[in-house]
Amino acid sequence: MRHHIENRMFAHEATLDCSGNVVAFNNRQGCIDLDVHIDHDHVTHLSGAKIVKTRDAQRFAQRFAPFETVVRCGKMIFVSGQAAIVKGQCAHPGDILGQTRQAMQQVGRALAAFGATFDDVVKVNRWYVGRGRVEDFEPAALACAAHFNEPGPAATGIPLANLAYDGELIRIEVVAMLGEDGEHLPRRHAWPDSLWDWTTHLPYQHGLKCHDMIFLGGQVSLDKQGRAVSAGDMEPQTRQAMTHIGTILHELDAGFADICKLTTMYEGRCGVDELDVNRRVRSSFFEAPRLPMTDVPQPVLAYPGMIIEIDAFAVVEPD
Repeated sequence: MRHHIENRMFAHEATLDCSGNVVAFNNRQGCIDLDVHIDHDHVTHLSGAKIVKTRDAQRFAQRFAPFETVVRCGKMIFVSGQAAIVKGQCAHPGDILGQTRQAMQQVGRALAAFGATFDDVVKVNRWYVGRGRVEDFEPAALACAAHFNEPGPAATGIPLANLAYDGELIRIEVVAMLGEDGEHLPRRHAWPDSLWDWTTHLPYQHGLKCHDMIFLGGQVSLDKQGRAVSAGDMEPQTRQAMTHIGTILHELDAGFADICKLTTMYEGRCGVDELDVNRRVRSSFFEAPRLPMTDVPQPVLAYPGMIIEIDAFAVVEPD
């Protein structure tokens, strides 16, 4: 199998294949431009030189994490979900504020590996342990938001029943964009007057355009005081969330045809009937061929009576 890896930058010392074999060692802030041939036993550069050979993938997988903390590709910087895990143990167990601050410190260090800051972040995703109550959402939301100036990035926050480690309560990932010359990239923000708001003030924006990318925060059926509209009713909530997506895109000179991926979190059982209700509504906003979608049923979402949240990003012509 032949791979060409070009213009990717990694913040760890080793890159592994899916079996745990090291396929490249790279400088912490260096660019990779590497043609390699990968087989079961070794990796060979097209020049014929072997980069590394091992029959013990497990040994390397134990020494080097099989996934990177942060990766840069062109203008895009992707930071893996950060948790307050120190030496394999949960720091600040049961303390969501302490864990949020720890996770955000780690996010900041990851961004700094490529010369970026929180001002370069375009999207934040938070997964936290919660039961669909405002008091589950607000404290950690405010602690995370304290790292951003206003206007901030787009954001999505999803409650979960639990996370991987005992005592772990939150995990945070971000996407940032930075000029390849290291310069901050200008962006446009969208906060249409007709849209909803949270129960507390946050610096996040409903939509953000940076270069050729548009990121949307998760769209829901709430009013300006953070109260559910059509509480518990899937079809009108789905239609309202999709209408909000269209309004945000329009303000950024884009439309539904520019969306590349839709991710939907909805409250309900893992059944076809529940999925069909909101999928029919979502699909009606697109012409064939329709875009990729991911659908994730959840026990609850962030606010009482709010039962669907739809996350999207789009690619358009640069400003």
